[in-house]
Amino acid sequence: MKAARMMAVAGLAALLVAWGVPTQADATTTVNFDAVNTGDGPVAGSVRDNYLAGYGITLSDMTPGRDVYICGQGGGYITAPSLPNALQQFAPAAHDHEFPPFVSNPSSFRMNFASPLEQLGFTRVGVGPGPSGVVFPEWTVSAYNSSGVLLGSAHEGMWSSYQYTPPATFTLFGPDIAYAVVASNNYYWAAFGAVILDDFVVPEPATLCLLGLGVAGLVARRRKKN
Repeated sequence: MKAARMMAVAGLAALLVAWGVPTQADATTTVNFDAVNTGDGPVAGSVRDNYLAGYGITLSDMTPGRDVYICGQGGGYITAPSLPNALQQFAPAAHDHEFPPFVSNPSSFRMNFASPLEQLGFTRVGVGPGPSGVVFPEWTVSAYNSSGVLLGSAHEGMWSSYQYTPPATFTLFGPDIAYAVVASNNYYWAAFGAVILDDFVVPEPATLCLLGLGVAGLVARRRKKN
């Protein structure tokens, strides 16, 4: 029966292609957070969640006390590849002097995808130095399938610079990326609490709906036969 279901899903995908319906390979959209109003400050909670839900994304497993925000450019020091907003988890950083430097200070959260992805693209924002340079936190984004098997990861160690560092784009490959874990560690030394990311590339929302309806139809048909 499992093989039959897989063949049915594959047949649905072939029909969608034959009918000219966009598939994930050629129907993607960029989640750039720019439709969210951050004029009054960083945005979290239901506004953030509703925005991400429109792309089939939910957040979970945040480090306690360290929420994830949609935020504007920080004092002109960060440059989102698409202006003005990006995504960041807040954590104590170098300017919080009550914390000792060079002590591990990890933060993380999980991005869950309603439909498994064949690949996931994203961009680490550009960073400009302050008067005394800038230190950016260590970070890793890891992709997993629904069984929790690691499929791939992207990583940068903690770095410092006295010059502008341009945005960097990364791509993680599936198949069947069910979720990604975004982890940061600023060691109470970096200027930013956690990595700042933008421009996540995911399937078009319409494609998600069509695939969901197709699978739901197959399940309904199977129940009717039984």
